[in-house]
Amino acid sequence: MGQSGADSSVHFLLSEVDPDLAAAVARRIDLPPDEPARHPRSWYVPGLRSSFLWQLENDDPQTNREVAHTFPDDALRRRVRAGAPFGRATGPLPVVDCCRNCEPAPLPPGAETTEGVIALLRAVTSMAQGNRAADALAWDGWDAVVAADRAEPLPGYAKWGLANRIDCPHEVRLGLATHRKHLTRLRRAGLVRDAGEYATEFPHAFRVLKALNDGRWAVPHRAAEAAAALGPLVRAELGGDLEAWSVLAQLLPTFAGALPELLRTCGAITRV
Repeated sequence: MGQSGADSSVHFLLSEVDPDLAAAVARRIDLPPDEPARHPRSWYVPGLRSSFLWQLENDDPQTNREVAHTFPDDALRRRVRAGAPFGRATGPLPVVDCCRNCEPAPLPPGAETTEGVIALLRAVTSMAQGNRAADALAWDGWDAVVAADRAEPLPGYAKWGLANRIDCPHEVRLGLATHRKHLTRLRRAGLVRDAGEYATEFPHAFRVLKALNDGRWAVPHRAAEAAAALGPLVRAELGGDLEAWSVLAQLLPTFAGALPELLRTCGAITRV
């Protein structure tokens, strides 16, 4: 007996199995048609600041304008205003005019060069100072900051301010770690290594799956990354077992754990 009105986000998992099997599962669980997200440019994941960066990686000027308007981050706004790409674009991007709300704050005195920003970072004695100095770093200054920290460790507040920027490269974040709970703090700040980490390690499976399913249109490169992380488990735990897919449709709306836990639970139930 199929489940009535299974959530359409299950299409994300079905993208990792054979099309004929996907069609059979859709019939079994009464899955609604797969439809594009209505407003992909306004897609974001509550509590996941990295999702703003994923949108910017599309290198779409209109999307960049909307993110700059929505997300209060001076470093990102300077980058958008300069037409600097976030993804694979090879040259400057057209800049779409934005309202006053998109204007970044002026750089602090002395922050006109990377060397000046590093001097500000070394002088940091509070979280507020750390954030302000970190926001002043240009997008091409990460290597210089890493080298400066290796030569003489930066203050902890400065390191956290840098790691807390959503466009901080993940390898730089790891290099700036000053506490054994650094990764936990990053996750609480809504910052992840990639979409695979979000797909496999964040709780509330339904919320995660819905975000990823809509992300197929909003951030296809990151959605594909998440699908690749989940695909082996989908095929191993659910595979061609239609009953396991039915259990998934039942458990998904209220399951509090992460998606891998949900997939393993569904597989285990039907193997008993």
